[in-house]
Amino acid sequence: MKIEFLDTRKKCLVLGMTVLISFFLVGSSLLSGLLFVACMSRYDTGRKEASLPFIVCHAVRNISSPFVGYLGKKFGLVIVTGIGCLLATIGIGACFFAENIVGVIFFWGIIYGLGFGMGTGLLPQILRQHFEEHIDKANGLTLGGGSIGSFILPIIVDRLIVEYGTSGMFLIISAIVLNSVPAALLLKKLDNTGLKCKNTNGLLQGIISGNHEISKCIKKDHMHDRKTITNLEQKIEISGSPNRMSSESLKISELQNAPIFPNNILEENDKIKIPYNEESKNARALTKEAEIQFENIKTVTKNRNINLPVTLLNVQSESNLKENSELSNRSLCSKYLKWRSSSTPNKECASFNSFLVFLDVTYILILLTQGFMQIVLTTVWTIIVDASKDKGIAESDGVYVMICIGVTVTFGLFCLGYVTDGGYMTKINFQILCIVGFGICTILFILLEGFLMFMISSAFIGLFTAGLLMICVGIINQYIEKEFMTMAIASKYFAFSLMSFSQAPMIGFFREDLKSYDGLFLLLAGICAICIVLTWLTPIAARRRDEKKLLS
Repeated sequence: MKIEFLDTRKKCLVLGMTVLISFFLVGSSLLSGLLFVACMSRYDTGRKEASLPFIVCHAVRNISSPFVGYLGKKFGLVIVTGIGCLLATIGIGACFFAENIVGVIFFWGIIYGLGFGMGTGLLPQILRQHFEEHIDKANGLTLGGGSIGSFILPIIVDRLIVEYGTSGMFLIISAIVLNSVPAALLLKKLDNTGLKCKNTNGLLQGIISGNHEISKCIKKDHMHDRKTITNLEQKIEISGSPNRMSSESLKISELQNAPIFPNNILEENDKIKIPYNEESKNARALTKEAEIQFENIKTVTKNRNINLPVTLLNVQSESNLKENSELSNRSLCSKYLKWRSSSTPNKECASFNSFLVFLDVTYILILLTQGFMQIVLTTVWTIIVDASKDKGIAESDGVYVMICIGVTVTFGLFCLGYVTDGGYMTKINFQILCIVGFGICTILFILLEGFLMFMISSAFIGLFTAGLLMICVGIINQYIEKEFMTMAIASKYFAFSLMSFSQAPMIGFFREDLKSYDGLFLLLAGICAICIVLTWLTPIAARRRDEKKLLS
């Protein structure tokens, strides 16, 4: 059965590699429960000290997200992802040499935490380049890889600790996580967008930005039609490559009278056709990825093709034609290389300008929504087993609650993307629905009693969690301007890194002082209500921002 959004081999490979990277990096980050107990035993330390490597890991990952976004903008998404996979591997493997918990805090908390952020923070942006219209499904499947890893890797780790001890386990797990590096390298190989110049039998062949093509010349009974385009300035925004910069322009006006050879001769209109592939039918007018301006040339648009009138000149000999094409090829390549070298300062400026996204009211609303909801999600995951004991569930049955949530999260990540990508519900309404559902479930935890009812509520918690994790990237993709997209996606949980320090005091107050989680569940439901308002305001802020830019 053919899957609609996996219609090419390249898309299948890209999605497969991102799922593998998520499996190894996200899956290993979710080993904290097992490693927490193992570190207490191996390094003879208390609970507070043993928890620090994993707290520091997630703090470093979220706090470093703007830095990761800057690196992705400057050096390329895939390069930063590959370096992150390598850093994560080194961080885990170095724990083999740690003789106390301080070493684990440094290696796992800082090195692995930074590698974890670099290796996973830019995956949604990589997916966005290949799945513009199906970003929710692709992002859900990638996150599902990490969810599957959270099932498989703990089984392996538990066995390794028994056989080789905690230190030996770190070394072997690092070797397993090292498999993410080849996956990142394959992503780099698949990333072949950009301008390529190639001499095919002495004739010009070029590809610009993956969407606009200067076709090669083919022989036809030793007769060639030479097409000459003069007074032409073609501006192309390079956005198909992870190394792109905003508002880059490739000017070909200096190549006047350069011969360009089409694939075939159009007898009816004598026109060169340059196919234009519109990446998204829902793309806004202000954020199109390519803009072509032709001066002093009549442009006819039909069937999404841009037709350029040309002039037929006298037929030249094959030797002259080959010589002209070679000169044109060298000229175009040299102009492109010169332009790339001269664009470095502009690219540096564009990388720094990406931090301006933090001044966008729309993005601030998204950051606050994600930060508050991450507080709600992680708090519920932390206390749910302990809270289940207050509802008459045996401590030994608490593991089934976690398994239930894990299964429904995985199911939701694989399936819920079809709801929004299929157009059955807008992304904003879908997020509001998930927040409302999650808030209702937190209130039900106060009212329900018994194992069965608690399991049903836990199952819905898993589904709504999957929806919230999946839809975040889609909302950023829809409402944030494209020149800020890399930074925006990488930093989506930046606010959570600042809010997360409130979790431990909050849990301690309700459990230790008030002796009940009921008040905490009510507080979390109130936070969900705040997030509903923030989500509702997001498209309003985006619309006003766009209207203001149109008027200016």
